Amino acid sequence: MEEERRLREEAVTRQEERIAAQNKFFEERMAAQNQLFEERMAAQSQFFKEQRAAQRQDFEESRAAQNQFFEERMAAQRQDIEESRAAQNQFFEERMAALSLAFKEMLAAQTQAMEERISQGIEERLEAERALYQEQFQSPYALHGKSPPSMPNLPPPSVPHTRMHLSAGSDDPGGGTSAHGQGSPSTHHGGGTPTSRN
Repeated sequence: MEEERRLREEAVTRQEERIAAQNKFFEERMAAQNQLFEERMAAQSQFFKEQRAAQRQDFEESRAAQNQFFEERMAAQRQDIEESRAAQNQFFEERMAALSLAFKEMLAAQTQAMEERISQGIEERLEAERALYQEQFQSPYALHGKSPPSMPNLPPPSVPHTRMHLSAGSDDPGGGTSAHGQGSPSTHHGGGTPTSRN
């Protein structure tokens, strides 16, 4: 009896030890699984944190690169606008300088042409006055066999008053030579020589 009881007690003890070992195994396995799960969750959390940080850094770098690109583009456009404006200003300045030079040359040419025409007109009028003087005073002196007096040096008349000088000389030929006619002894003696010879 005692042997059977002892065997039963040993069987119960072995079964309890087996159950305790199984429970310990399952507890250790659950603890290991829990630790593995926690480590995996921590690793995933760390991975997601690093991924979010990397994405945030990539986004910031991309935004900084875009900002730098737009700033460089705006600076290039601003420089192009300034260079275009400077080129336009230089073009207009050169054009205005060329127009001013052409206008000055045109004025100089017109002034030179007017001066040449005025000088030519004065010379023509002086020649006409000389011819008229010779025509008016050569005939009376030629009748007496004498040469006409030399033409006085007339000042160059201004263009508007030239015709007045011509009319004054042509209407009164003696007015210009009255001093020569009255003061020259040839005129008085010329008038008295026929009476003395008679």
